[in-house]
Amino acid sequence: MSLPHWPPSPKPFFCSCCQVLRQIIHTNGSRFDKLEIHGTIGMISHAIIRNTTPGDPSSNYQMVDFCNRNKEEIKSFLKQYCEQQNIFGYIIMKDPLSAYYDALSTGMDWAQDISDEDDDLISENDVEQDQEPEPEPENEMASNARRLQVIVFVFLGSVAERVAKMTLGDLSDYFHIPIKETAKLLEVSTSVVKKVCRKAELYRWPQRKVKSNMRKITVLRRGLANPGTREKTRVEIQRLQQEMVEYCGGLAPTGIEMLQV
Repeated sequence: MSLPHWPPSPKPFFCSCCQVLRQIIHTNGSRFDKLEIHGTIGMISHAIIRNTTPGDPSSNYQMVDFCNRNKEEIKSFLKQYCEQQNIFGYIIMKDPLSAYYDALSTGMDWAQDISDEDDDLISENDVEQDQEPEPEPENEMASNARRLQVIVFVFLGSVAERVAKMTLGDLSDYFHIPIKETAKLLEVSTSVVKKVCRKAELYRWPQRKVKSNMRKITVLRRGLANPGTREKTRVEIQRLQQEMVEYCGGLAPTGIEMLQV
């Protein structure tokens, strides 16, 4: 969500040869902090930080010069800036230029190393093949042991029948919690949950994405009370909630509150 107006830079920050390479916008629901990175393709020259509150005509500007900084130093500055905003209770908004960079970066992530989020990946190799229990030999088995075996087979059969009927809709209450915890609550194995997801063509467990959007929405709700930010806040909340539905294979995550805005 971009701010309604981005006025011409005052003379101390005027740069005729620069392009806006990126916009990083943070909000706490009532105040917006915008960092613009200026430069040209292949070169970052400086950043302009603007702090603004809707309804307040005054704005604070700050310029950060990157001319004598290497890429790692610039990256470190941006990381520290975002971490500081997070500590202060701000969330980062969608970059207006993100679609542009998504298009340009196509293929760059195809050779990525395996990350810590692999537990959420649902690959075909992860899904264990259901195996029917092999009957034990009858030699010298006591009658009570045979009865116990019958009970076990009946139980396993009922579980197998329940698992066979499971759909993605049966998981919608649990999309906001880890996949292993979901399996425990449903009294099935993690492989069963992954198998259900694969049938519905859901190849990554959505918990991390859902929790991230939940946190953003919690912060944005403050802006609904302000007439100056209500409409843009409402649109951003709707976008984040629609994203969650997409992360969950087209189903609403019924285990969390979805705002009607």
